[in-house]
Amino acid sequence: MKSSENQIKMPIPPPTPIQDSQIRTTTATGGQSEKFSGETDPSKLITDLKIKIATVNKTMLDLEMQNITGDLSDEDFASKSKRLDSVKKRLEQQINELENM
Repeated sequence: MKSSENQIKMPIPPPTPIQDSQIRTTTATGGQSEKFSGETDPSKLITDLKIKIATVNKTMLDLEMQNITGDLSDEDFASKSKRLDSVKKRLEQQINELENM
């Protein structure tokens, strides 16, 4: 007999549920409904928002490249860039609100 056959097989425990305080959700439209678990430091929040703005800027550049190469139509580019502009403005507004606190 092999030693692996002699071992007792233990059942795998079910996954533990995630507590609501551990969840940080982001919507697909730009991350506006965030649940920050205990993050009350404005400088941390501002940094997170600036990172999101950088991500939006990168996405806008990617869309421009797709439009230039012909992978994305002008209509799609216009609608997506308009949506990203509004997301960027909301993020900048949130930064301004946090800086004025």
